[in-house]
Amino acid sequence: MENIFIGTYLEAMNIKNLFENNKIDAFLLNETMSSIEPVITAGGFKTAILQVRQKDFENATQLLQEY
Repeated sequence: MENIFIGTYLEAMNIKNLFENNKIDAFLLNETMSSIEPVITAGGFKTAILQVRQKDFENATQLLQEY
């Protein structure tokens, strides 16, 4: 697995949906903490980590750049 994005929960979910719409499996780490973290701290710590399989990394990177 390769980290493709580290940011806020909302951004990570938007990108995850973009990948899945393009048939790239994406996995969100720290989902629980990143979803409650804006309540704890204003601005947040960007705790959501989005990963893709190594074989999809190049295609996912291209999609992310276009996003």
